Amino acid sequence: MSFWSAKGLQGSGSRWSFSNETWNGTIAPGQSVTFGLQTASSADKIAKNIVLNGTPSVEAPVTGGGSSGGGGVVPPVTGGGGTAPASARRVVAYYPSWGIYEKGYQVSDIPADKLTHIIHAFARISPAGEIAMIDSWADVEKPFGSDTWDTPLRGNFGAYKRLKATYPKLRVLIAVGGWFDSGRFSDVAATADARAKFAVSVRNFVVKYGFDGVDLDWEYPVVATDVNANVRPQDRGNFALLAAAIRTEFDAQQAIDGRTYEITAATPAGFDKFEEIDLAALAANLSFINLMTYDFHGRWNAAQTGHNAPLFASASAPNGRYTADEAVRGHLAAGVPSNKIVLGVPSYGYGWVGVKSSAPYGGATGTGPGTLPAEPGFYDYRTVAELVRTNPSAEKWDEQAQSSYYYDGNLWIGYDSPRALRRKLTYVADKNLGGVMFWETSTDIRDNSSASQLMRIAGSEMP
Repeated sequence: MSFWSAKGLQGSGSRWSFSNETWNGTIAPGQSVTFGLQTASSADKIAKNIVLNGTPSVEAPVTGGGSSGGGGVVPPVTGGGGTAPASARRVVAYYPSWGIYEKGYQVSDIPADKLTHIIHAFARISPAGEIAMIDSWADVEKPFGSDTWDTPLRGNFGAYKRLKATYPKLRVLIAVGGWFDSGRFSDVAATADARAKFAVSVRNFVVKYGFDGVDLDWEYPVVATDVNANVRPQDRGNFALLAAAIRTEFDAQQAIDGRTYEITAATPAGFDKFEEIDLAALAANLSFINLMTYDFHGRWNAAQTGHNAPLFASASAPNGRYTADEAVRGHLAAGVPSNKIVLGVPSYGYGWVGVKSSAPYGGATGTGPGTLPAEPGFYDYRTVAELVRTNPSAEKWDEQAQSSYYYDGNLWIGYDSPRALRRKLTYVADKNLGGVMFWETSTDIRDNSSASQLMRIAGSEMP
């Protein structure tokens, strides 16, 4: 038996007592506390009828053929914690608001029938410390489909409303932050007043535009980047406090309208970044985590090829810890429940030219042209899929990394093929993870009936 976000005090037979951890010992009004319990079982011997203070748990099926399934997910100590059943695997995809421009991709193009969640990227944090739109024309003004000048809500947000009318079970969240707009997270998370102000603004934004929750894309707490130098050591714990403040607002809203509002977060896959976050405390306030298991190697290293999103390490990899498996293991070791980890899958790759050897992590003379002139070295998956269609022998497989790549004697592209995705779906089942997430919709194959479309494969074949 294993458990997280709690301390096991004593056990006797089928009865166990638990107490809180230090960080979750205080419950604010309207807040909830969750903890997880997992029992070792097998297909013919499944733990059942787990009860917490008289309340039955949500039972999880044995998955992946291993001995770590069974048991159940313990319900929140108080209502509104947003915990999803372990059996409800998710297929999540980010939609970029800028997709309507040069890429020519609209909300109506999304294969929503294959997804459980769409996350709109991005909103930003205003100088006043509140959530705000980045591109109001794209999001609420531009007419799409049947929109007219007097349609109350146009743009991408209006298109989501129509999409949800067609697919009532679809969840649509608003992402705030991202690589270029994370610079104010540290400030809004730093104090109780700042957290409360931001949380109220998120609640109002979500309700006004019909979203089902918010995705926190803080890149990165504690660790500064060239576009986000505003960080502080206290970010480590403040991230969880920020999510808790939003949870309080969402719970209050749910009491009014009866809707369930989710909070998710996109967390880094590099150990040097995620180890700076109190992941267990953060996860306790989230519905799930979108683990960004990609960009381990890319066009920023113009002289060396390499895998974008390897599941495991190649012997020649510069850093063997930069893999999806290492990121998952790190999150699990930090106390994140497995069913709250959604594995990131890129629907894009990175390419190099002047490559003399097909072996990964070899030399190159520079980055390839990419799908768009504005993004040299960046290849939409749909572009790579077309290259493979016309030259199938150029698609290669790295058995060590369990990852695919393309090599034609000059051009080398590391990307996730259908084979690589299916291997990751098996991994998700084996680890009892919460599903997969794609960055992002516009770079996948546009034909929603294509057997090679990544979102279609995940939506149709999720174990």
